[in-house]
Amino acid sequence: MCKTIIILILTYFVLGVYPDAAICHSRTINLTSPDTFGTLPYDSASIVDIPHGTHCLYEFNVPRGYALQLRTLYNLVDPKSALILTNPLGIDMIYNRFGKTINEDYWCTSGTCSLEVQSVSGISFITNYWFKSCIFHFPIIILDFVIFTYSKTNVLEVALTLAQNTSQADLVNLKNYYIYNGSDIIQSALMGTLDDLRTNSLYLGYNFVSIVNFYSGLDSNAFVIGNDRNSISNSYKFILTSPDQMMSREFSDFSEEGTSVTFACSDCNQFYVTHLTFNGASGYVALQGQTPSQPYLSKVITYNASTFTQNQLPQLIPTNKFTIFYYKCNFTIQLYSGSDYQYWKTPYFGRKGVISSATVWDNLLQNGNFAYEFRDNTQLFNFSINLKNMDFGGSPQDQLTLRIGMGPNYDDSISLTFPGANQTNVSSIGNYMYISSNFSMFTKLVLPFEMTEGPSTSTVATSTVSPTISTTTIMPTTIISTSTTKMLTSISTNSPSTPPPAITSTEITSSTPTTTQSSFTSSTTVVTTTRSANVKDCVRIIAFLFILAAF
Repeated sequence: MCKTIIILILTYFVLGVYPDAAICHSRTINLTSPDTFGTLPYDSASIVDIPHGTHCLYEFNVPRGYALQLRTLYNLVDPKSALILTNPLGIDMIYNRFGKTINEDYWCTSGTCSLEVQSVSGISFITNYWFKSCIFHFPIIILDFVIFTYSKTNVLEVALTLAQNTSQADLVNLKNYYIYNGSDIIQSALMGTLDDLRTNSLYLGYNFVSIVNFYSGLDSNAFVIGNDRNSISNSYKFILTSPDQMMSREFSDFSEEGTSVTFACSDCNQFYVTHLTFNGASGYVALQGQTPSQPYLSKVITYNASTFTQNQLPQLIPTNKFTIFYYKCNFTIQLYSGSDYQYWKTPYFGRKGVISSATVWDNLLQNGNFAYEFRDNTQLFNFSINLKNMDFGGSPQDQLTLRIGMGPNYDDSISLTFPGANQTNVSSIGNYMYISSNFSMFTKLVLPFEMTEGPSTSTVATSTVSPTISTTTIMPTTIISTSTTKMLTSISTNSPSTPPPAITSTEITSSTPTTTQSSFTSSTTVVTTTRSANVKDCVRIIAFLFILAAF
C-alpha cells in the first residue's frame, strides 16, 4: 500500500495534471452538417475555469475539402499551464502566455487535429469551433508548373524558395499560407506552410501546388520563386531588389557542381553590373536570363576570374529577372536596378561590353526596343562592334541601326541598317556610336563591342567593315575577357580614358530613359488565381513556365 501511494505521488509531479475532470467534457468531434460548429468545454457560454491538475483533450476529424477554425480565449495563472493545438502534420502550436486574457485563432486542415488543455496551476478558457468549406470561403492560389523534358518520367520535383532578403514584417505571416500538393484541394493533402521556407527551399513532387491563406487580413508581401528541383543546388539563393537600388553582395562556392543566385525586381526593366571583384584567380560567373529552370536560355555573358578586368563594366542586363551561375570562386558583385545608369553610355579607352536584345534574356518577351548613344565630344575613339550574332527571326518590322561618326551633331562615317547590310565586324573612328533596334520575340541580338583610343587630333574618320576585327564570342555563349587582370582603383576624375568608378548609393543618377529596353508585353509567370470576393491575396509567387526548347 505504501508503494502505491508513492507511485501516485510521483505520477502527479511528473505529469503535472490529473486525469480528465468532468468539467472538460473531453470528446471526439466530427462534421455532422455542412456548417457544424460548437464550443469547448461542451455547450459553454463563457470562459470556464479548469482546476489545477486537470487534463482535457479534444480531437477533431476534419474531412477533405474542409478546414476547422478554432478561436480560443484563455487566461493562465503561470506559464506552467498551456493549451496545445496539434495539426494533421503533427506540428504543435503552444499557447502559454499568462497574466492576461489572450484571444487566439488557429486553422486546421483535413485530417486529425487536437486541442489539449494542461492545467498545472489553473487555467480558464473557452474555444469556439467552426467547420468551413475550402471551396466557398477562401481565396486559392493555384500554381501550374508546366514542364517538358527529355526525361522518360513525368515526375517533377518543384522547389519553392523564399527571397533571401525578405523583411521581418513580411516573414511574420508566412505561417498563414497553407500549401497543398495539387490543384484540387478537396483531394489534395497538406504539405506545410510557406513558413517552412525560412530555412530551406521546399521541395514538392507535383506539377500543381495550391496555396490557401485562411487568415483574413493577415497577409504577407513576401516573394517566393519556383524552380525545377533538378536545376538548383541546396545553396541556391533568390534575392529581390527594388527600383533604383544599388546593392552589393558577396558569394562563394567551391563545390564540384557550382551553384546559382537569381535576382528579380518586380517593378524594374533592367539591371546594371557596376562593379565585380574576384577574390582569387579561379572559377567564373555566368549570366543568364530568368531562372535556373530555363536551361534552354543561353549564358549570355561569362566573366572568368583569371582574365576579368573592370574595363568590361558597366554592363547592362535588359531584364528584370536573371540568374548568376558561379563555379569555384569567391566574388563580390554590385548591381543597380535603376531605369538609367549614366556610365553605361560613357565611352572610355579600353572598354568592352555587350549590347543585347531583351529577347536573349527572356524568351517569352513579345517585343521591345532600345536606343543607346555612346558619346564624348572631347575624345576620338576606335569603336569596334561584332554584328555577326544577329538573328532576325521575328516581325518584318524588326531592325537594327548603327551609326558611328564625329562632331557635336551627327556626321556619320558608318550608317548601317539591318537586316540588309552585311552582318560582320565593323570598326570606325569617331566620338560617338549610336545603336538602336526594334525587335520581337524571335529576333535575338548579341553584339560584343570594344572602344580603343583613336587619333590624337580631329582628322577625317576612317572606317572598316572587315571580318577580322578581334572581338570575342559567338552565340549561344558570350565570354567577355582580356589577357590581364586589372582591378578598379580610386579615380578622382571621370576621364574618358579610364573606366568609371564604382558608384555608391549617393551617386546614383536617373535621367534620360532612352537607354531602357522597353518591354511591351512579357509573361513568364504562370499563376492561376481563384479568389473569393473581398479577400486580399498578398503573397506573391513568381512561378515560371519551364519549357525545353528544341535548340
